[in-house]
Amino acid sequence: MSNVISMEKVRKRKNKTGKFVLLIICLVFILVIFAFQLINVNIITVIGNKIYSEEKIKNIVGIHEKTNLFVYKLASKELNLEEYPYIENIDIKYRSFNNVDIVVNEKSVISYIPYMGKYLCLSKDGTVIDYTNDLQVNIPIVHGLSFDHFVIGDKLFTDDTDIFKSILEISHKMKKFDFKIDYIDFNYNDPEQIIIKIDKISISIGNINDINRKFELLKDLIGKLPEGVDGTINLTDADKRNIIFTPYNSK
Repeated sequence: MSNVISMEKVRKRKNKTGKFVLLIICLVFILVIFAFQLINVNIITVIGNKIYSEEKIKNIVGIHEKTNLFVYKLASKELNLEEYPYIENIDIKYRSFNNVDIVVNEKSVISYIPYMGKYLCLSKDGTVIDYTNDLQVNIPIVHGLSFDHFVIGDKLFTDDTDIFKSILEISHKMKKFDFKIDYIDFNYNDPEQIIIKIDKISISIGNINDINRKFELLKDLIGKLPEGVDGTINLTDADKRNIIFTPYNSK
């Protein structure tokens, strides 16, 4: 009988042994992860949420303090956000076995538009996000628009794109100049006559041409006025050097 063992058999034995060891290592790794998850509470950090609470975001995502993040990640599927109109997307970032960041990107409301006793919430792309009476602070209410229907999730403006551009531009500038604009009034018969209201002051800005210059002049003038005064300001001509404030009780 030959005592010679072929190299092919040796290689096969080594391959079987190597696969077996690898399998054992994988099983131990999985068991360690499960054991670690059982004895530890998840650290969950919710970032970027303003409208929805942290607990609501956790429920939407399906991650809680005792969720097995390893299994969750393996079974991860696309989130259904259709019921949450203010959410653009949610990104889940895993820091470790039990540490996760939930990053929420909410849609921003640039204006409210009154309609049949409630308000349409308009996003920066002209989409109607919501129809509600629950209004956030420091977002202007737009008057003077006319339409007969709307669909949440669709764009409100189709033909009157100039009006939406005006709303968007005023929204950008009010943030730049730190204006708290309460109302934006459009004259439906004459879209070149836009009036904004800050506190008790009505400001005629005409159209949005030279809006940056107009708001620079407005910032300078309002800074010189006493608090609580009411009156009007005409900013239709941005080239005009001396902008006049007219109190309502002036004769």
